Order: sequence, then structure tokens, then C-alpha cells
Amino acid sequence: MVKVLYLWNTAGTHSPVATWLIDHGHDARIIMRSSYDKYGNTRISKGAVMVDSSGDFYLSLIRHILVYRPTHIHVNANIPALVLARLLAPTTPIVLQYHGNDVRFRSKVHPEATLADKVIVSTPDLARFGEWFDRPIESMFHYRGGRKKGTALLVYTSYFPDKRAIAKSLCAKKGIELRILDRDVEGGVPFEELPSFLSMFEYYLDFKGISDPKTCSKMALEAMACGCKVITDYDIDRVLDDYKLATPKTYLTLYLSLKPPLPSIRRMLIAIAGIMKWCVRRLGKSYVPAVWG
Repeated sequence: MVKVLYLWNTAGTHSPVATWLIDHGHDARIIMRSSYDKYGNTRISKGAVMVDSSGDFYLSLIRHILVYRPTHIHVNANIPALVLARLLAPTTPIVLQYHGNDVRFRSKVHPEATLADKVIVSTPDLARFGEWFDRPIESMFHYRGGRKKGTALLVYTSYFPDKRAIAKSLCAKKGIELRILDRDVEGGVPFEELPSFLSMFEYYLDFKGISDPKTCSKMALEAMACGCKVITDYDIDRVLDDYKLATPKTYLTLYLSLKPPLPSIRRMLIAIAGIMKWCVRRLGKSYVPAVWG
């Protein structure tokens, strides 16, 4: 049996894997701050441990490593959490996963990435940083009815390049009714309501400004599972119809392939230097666990 401790959960990446592990006789915990879980991606997951502050996050990390004693630790691009986890668990296999813009515009991975036993990435355009492991999605995503033909959805956020003009032009050309959900203004859709919302549209426009034929967002995968035709801005004239959705079992295979690392003085020195770096950056905080907010 594996016991996986997930540290951070960008876009709910780890939720379907944790749920699948628990349902199949293993165990998992996901530590996540409530303020970074706006739409409930983590909150509704099995094994979720929701905390409020930065200090609470790191105190929970320490407590889980010492008491829960995971067989594996999976860090979602939270470098301070990786550093602390390695210090506390020198012989526990650790996976570091980059999700997207946390590394996309860097020339190389963080130097602390060497503390992980395996570095993986969520999308194929990031393959220069680690091995591509695609994101499974929750079983709740399937067609719920109510689809209106000739409609398309574009979710806009200022976090990505603005492709609204391209989407409008494409839909006008094809006679498609376009709905733009501006998350910066309207907010997003609660995660539990997302399958029904996505099921309303015939097309999902995954326009993120990424030039890779196989790269799409997690919401695009969720839309695909709900029966939407997904179009990316890599090729706006083609529906992404040859995409095979990943399964959580892939991650179990990954965990089982990792052997416990031998204690390493070099790794400990890197981890100590990492903690010192983050403390200096946030100097003036009243207690150490809060420095990585």
C-alpha cells in the first residue's frame, strides 16, 4: 500500500489521483490553503486537508511527515515545501511536478529541483524540464445534458495572453454563438457545477497562447470528457479529436517505480541553503513557518 502526501494542488491536479488511490486500497492526503482553492477543486476531494494561513500549511506539512509518515511525497511546484519535505524525510521518494506557468517561462528548473527523485510536468510543451505525465480528471466529468448546438465557450483570465479577439473572429466566421467567461470580472464556476456548465456548449476554445499541438489546459480535458469539441489556438481550424485522457493508475506505477533514496549530505546542504534563502527573502516575519507565503 502506498501513502502519498500531496503538497499543494494547482488547478486540482492531484485530486483525481488521490481519490483513485483511496478508492483502490491506498491512502493519500492533499494539503492546500483554502484561499487558493477558490472553486473547490481540492475541498471536495478525498484526503483533502484544508488550512488557512501559510504558517498553517507548513505546520501541517511537518505534522503529516512526522505522524502520517507517507511512503511518497508529491510536491506541486511549491519549492519551499520541497525543501522542507526533503529535510524532514531524507529517505522518502519525492516527486516534483510543474504544472504550467510556474516554470514555462524559465530557462531551467529551480536549483532545488535536484532534491526530488523525479521531476515531471503536466503538459508536453514543458518536456524540457521533466517527463510528461498528463493530468487525469475526476469521474464526475461526463455529459449532463442541455447542450445547445452552435455554441462555444472561452474562459478568459489575464494570467494568459488575451485571445478574445481571435475567438470572436473565428466564431463570427463559422456562425457560432460565443460565450466568454471573464474570470477576472465574473469569477469562475464552482467545481461541483462545472460538468453541467461545460455540457451546455458544443465547443470549448482553449486559447492560451501555447504553440504546441498536444498541449491543452485541464479544463479543456474536463470539457472533452463532457463531450465538447475542443479547439486550441495552435490550430483554430481543427478539433482536437485524437487526445487520449490519462488515468490515475499511471501515477501509482510511477510511485512504485521509485526506490527510497539514500541519505545525502549534498542534498541536505542544498535543502539548508534553500531554507536560508527563503528566510532571507521574507526577513521580518514573526516565525519561520510563515516565511514561505
